[in-house]
Amino acid sequence: MSPKKEIYKGREIVFEIPDDDNYVGEIRVEIDGQHLHVIRLEDGTYGAHLLPYSNYPSLLELAKDVIDKVPQFRSARQ
Repeated sequence: MSPKKEIYKGREIVFEIPDDDNYVGEIRVEIDGQHLHVIRLEDGTYGAHLLPYSNYPSLLELAKDVIDKVPQFRSARQ
């Protein structure tokens, strides 16, 4: 498992997804160095406490939504 990086709206998203397709639990995600608590659920979707009642089919979709909707992760560089 090696870290993957993506840039979205000038923000760097860094994450590691376990190789095990059946993994359930916490996933390491950072946005510009700030930790984001993310979990992979039993159905394979991803969730974060900052966006309750929302599950995402991909980790990047979740991180992008956090950048768009959560004030502490928004950037003035947008």
